[in-house]
Amino acid sequence: MKKQILFLLLISGAIITSCASNRISNPHAKHTPGTLPVTEDLLVDKTEATNFNWLEYMYWTKEVHGKDSELYRATLPDTLVWSELGCDTVLQDFYLRHPAYRHHPVAGISQDQAKAFSQWRSDRVFESHLISEGIIHFNGQQDANNYFSIENYFTGNYKDLITDGDNSFLIEVVPDMSLKHPEYRLPNDEDRLAILDYVDSTDYYFHAKNEKKYRKWRENNLPFHLAHTPCGDDSTNIFVTRETDTNLDPKGKYALLHNTRGNVAEWGADENVTYGGGWPHNVEYVLKNDTISSQNANAWTGFRNVCEWKKWKK
Repeated sequence: MKKQILFLLLISGAIITSCASNRISNPHAKHTPGTLPVTEDLLVDKTEATNFNWLEYMYWTKEVHGKDSELYRATLPDTLVWSELGCDTVLQDFYLRHPAYRHHPVAGISQDQAKAFSQWRSDRVFESHLISEGIIHFNGQQDANNYFSIENYFTGNYKDLITDGDNSFLIEVVPDMSLKHPEYRLPNDEDRLAILDYVDSTDYYFHAKNEKKYRKWRENNLPFHLAHTPCGDDSTNIFVTRETDTNLDPKGKYALLHNTRGNVAEWGADENVTYGGGWPHNVEYVLKNDTISSQNANAWTGFRNVCEWKKWKK
């Protein structure tokens, strides 16, 4: 029997979403882990997607579809992006998997890979929601022939696992077409403007209330983690990126979005578009040019999701 877990990606955000901004109300915030409501309809990840999040995605795909499947191979990041920059090979070998980088932003993934993750995440969050509502049961025996996805649920192609003592069997699921489902995706230009507007307002309020604390934090941290050059013969700094949560607001009182500029650039929805600049980019350039074109996976681009809850449309 294959064993699955309810991923921490889906559960750990409960604390985050409970601390959402008092200015904005979104009825789906409590069902959308790891996000904050930026508008009445749009939820945005508090941080960039992490290496840990990506490893969960890889693990689930391998368990359900098999380690030799094309779907699993498609989840593998390009770890060679680090050596191509002249970085120490420790980043190539360990950045994705070593616990020291667990909460650092995932890098070395393409725009298409980020989009595929977004769909997978939508499926897992909706599955978790339906389980919590008692609509379906937890199924640790999913495989390539019967696995939960939003499409499989609404088209009647997913079978629920029922356990009765030592016996278990699959039954047809009649989808509830009145339900809304989460649609995680990469942000478009309109989403990005909403994000920056939210960041400007919440950051201003936070800094006004915490001037001394913020000044002390800035003494040891680049404001945007830009213009960072750790790769080269004279560098011994193997922590190219910083952790995704800057720990400025540990209690979530101010509902901050972290690293929306710098650290890693973030894939957008439009082809070859990234937002916010990454650790090697010039500060002045990024502040004047929020979008930077990028064609391939690299060491300075990751992503964060936005999410809306929608009625099913095939």
